[in-house]
Amino acid sequence: MSPQTLDKEWQPAEPAKRSRMLDTLYAAQEQYGYLSEEALRHVADQLSLSLQDTFSTASFYSLYHMQVGETTSDGKFTLETVQCLAACETSPAMRINDELYDNLTEAKVDAILDRLARG
Repeated sequence: MSPQTLDKEWQPAEPAKRSRMLDTLYAAQEQYGYLSEEALRHVADQLSLSLQDTFSTASFYSLYHMQVGETTSDGKFTLETVQCLAACETSPAMRINDELYDNLTEAKVDAILDRLARG
């Protein structure tokens, strides 16, 4: 989604609508597998919110996926890019399932993936 497709007049959502938006975004993602522009528009329309508000919320939280990532041929790993892992002080970082790996280097990433691939 490009910035040009977002609403020009943007106002942050009310707290009650924002709370409903999080649940509605999650339900849409469960139904479609990820949050496409069409899914974001549907959520925005359903809650009478701007597309920009739904997009900025969905792109901020790592539990929402704006696209489907690449998966290794063995199906063990899928790469998903997210905006925030809440690890600013120890980045670069990655999360695998529920475990956070931080202070990463290319060599550390390779070693972690090799260890996990061996099971």
